[in-house]
Amino acid sequence: CLPTIEYIDDDSIPTTAAKRKIEHINAYDDLDGYETPEEVEHFAKYVKHMAILAGQARRKVPVVDNSVNTAFPNGDLLPLPVSRLLTVGATYELDVLCATDDERMLSTYAHDTKSIDAVITKYATRYIESIVIFGSYWFFITSVDAFMHHRACLDDCADNSMALFEDKSVATIKVKTNRGWEYYEFSIRIGDLELLATGGFWGSITTDERRPFLGSSIPNLPASMRRAAAAKAIYIPSSPVPHTRTNRLLRQYGKISAGWCWAFHSRSCDI
Repeated sequence: CLPTIEYIDDDSIPTTAAKRKIEHINAYDDLDGYETPEEVEHFAKYVKHMAILAGQARRKVPVVDNSVNTAFPNGDLLPLPVSRLLTVGATYELDVLCATDDERMLSTYAHDTKSIDAVITKYATRYIESIVIFGSYWFFITSVDAFMHHRACLDDCADNSMALFEDKSVATIKVKTNRGWEYYEFSIRIGDLELLATGGFWGSITTDERRPFLGSSIPNLPASMRRAAAAKAIYIPSSPVPHTRTNRLLRQYGKISAGWCWAFHSRSCDI
């Protein structure tokens, strides 16, 4: 409750002591405007340390690094570990690319070698340094191998996937097996085009840790991610970032389309 204020005359002017009491009370409404005494900070650190040891303190959720212009649209927060990986000055947008808006993505389009290379390059480069959110986990893609499915005459290195044509992009985690061992692949599909991630980072949005991966198999995924999953929360750079291109990682290079340089890599992570 408020303290009793003493008055010294009929003009109702509060005494100096009463003014100080009022200022003391109002200070609780503006704590950030006051400096914390050094001895109090030392005591607070000691209490926090004891709380951590006792398992009572939880990690803070990472905040956005405002030193890099990487805010997501719609006010979504960019995981802090990701912001440290991006090309400086990059801006992002929610992926709304539509395959049916581009006639070259349709199965009825008559491609030649120049046009198929152009369309694959156009879409693959848009997803370099893309960020995908799977629930409480994020993936940052730095390298992809591009495969055009259902058109063996154009890309005979693509597998016989029965996946349907995707009008809008979708990211998937697939469970694969090899000689009894399970492994996990991450890819983005749009139309009949599959972009298999061959390099990048992943982590939890609740920690500041990031884990790298190289190659199509993503190791050490948490138990909750070791299953088939799909996500459409894909954020792409507003314009393609600097990149390089090489041959794809293939099991054998005797096929006709093996010579195409349809592997794309972020230049900032290229070695």
